[in-house]
Amino acid sequence: MKLFSTKSLDMIKKNLANVLVALIVIIGIFLRVSLYGDMRLSIATNDTSSYYKQANIPIFSREAFTSRRLPSYPAFFNLFEPAGGYVEPMATSYPAAPGVGTRHKALDFNYSRVVVAQAIIAILAWTIFTLAFCRRLSNATLRPIAAIAILLFAFSPAMAEWDSILMTESLSFSLFAIFSMLTLELLFRIENERKAPGIITRILLVLWAVVTPAWAFLRDSNANSLLIIAFFLILFLAIPRIRKQIPVKWVAGLTFWIIFLSWWYFSNTLDANRWVYGWTDIFYDWIRGYPARFKFFTDHGMPEDWTREWVKESGSKTYLLFLLNHPGFMITEFMGRLSDAFSENVQPFYFVYQTLERKMALSIGDIFHPLSSTAFGLPIVSGLLVMTATIKTFISENRPWFWFILWSMAMIYGLYVATFFADSAGLIRHTLGSVAFMRLYVWLFPIILAEIATNRNKIKNTPGQ
Repeated sequence: MKLFSTKSLDMIKKNLANVLVALIVIIGIFLRVSLYGDMRLSIATNDTSSYYKQANIPIFSREAFTSRRLPSYPAFFNLFEPAGGYVEPMATSYPAAPGVGTRHKALDFNYSRVVVAQAIIAILAWTIFTLAFCRRLSNATLRPIAAIAILLFAFSPAMAEWDSILMTESLSFSLFAIFSMLTLELLFRIENERKAPGIITRILLVLWAVVTPAWAFLRDSNANSLLIIAFFLILFLAIPRIRKQIPVKWVAGLTFWIIFLSWWYFSNTLDANRWVYGWTDIFYDWIRGYPARFKFFTDHGMPEDWTREWVKESGSKTYLLFLLNHPGFMITEFMGRLSDAFSENVQPFYFVYQTLERKMALSIGDIFHPLSSTAFGLPIVSGLLVMTATIKTFISENRPWFWFILWSMAMIYGLYVATFFADSAGLIRHTLGSVAFMRLYVWLFPIILAEIATNRNKIKNTPGQ
């Protein structure tokens, strides 16, 4: 005689899994808060001043988009500006110039609220991402596994130590985690609610519309990804089969919003001429020492002693034409430096004493942030397996996973390519926004694949199927 029915056992298993996830999250937050010392300690870099000096430029003004930096991070500084304004930070790191600056964080009350806010946002972002991801796993066994993987990834030194640095990395990681969570949740909700979104779905759509530009306008490489987002939204509206199953007015509104943001960014970026800094590195690293490449640019109107005006008027167009006409250069540079992009997984800006606890944290971090370009290839392989499995099974529960995987891969690999070719210098830090999430997907995509396999078996074992 059975003490519990199959349905009761499933309910017990799900509740137990949810309790385990909650416990894992609580332990993860405790370890994150306790292992990394005083959250108020901060350190700046040689780029930090270019952000806080823009803190008082109105975020919705044209000036905010034609200045040295995009407005999201300066606006973040503005939220915590001290009464006397920002002054030069007490601790500034120059890892590229040994002996210059400092390698130790400082308790600088002008900036302590900024880094504390970065840490709190990071903890909240990864917590809600974990809960949302686990919530969408119908296989209860996978939930605690996913929670452990995500939080060990997110709260390892490779991610957590960026919260103390007065740069865009911490906020970029956190906002993309929130952005991904909202995208995943909306895909599942729209799959269930179709053309009649409920109040929570509508709130999430509005939040998605707010978080998108907040993340995009942290860095120019992020802003370029608006084109990928616009492509997906247009695709949803263009395919009749999909259009019939989504809230068209809401999706159309978001599409126009993203197109507007893209137009606003690209039209003002030309006037800002921010890319002149990236072009300078590209010219000296990839062009000047190669006569054939140099001749290509001079044949297309570049003065031998190029000027900022030429970069503003024709630089980006000529460089794009150069890339399209030199696929061999693109492939050799891309593959030749691929391992370099994955060669570090801890911030280089400040020193941390090598206690036993830190060594343990670094060891765990090395597992979840592999120092190998294998992390570039594995998400592609597992992502393609997930999409193939969803197409073959064609189960409604799996469709959101298909779109989430496709969107994630397009965003992260598109961001990597754009960042790689936009500037030849600072490869590791510049590509970190995409490399970090490739490392995350090494762990998440196989979990999603296991979820899809579970759903497939569930359908097979259902009577009448």
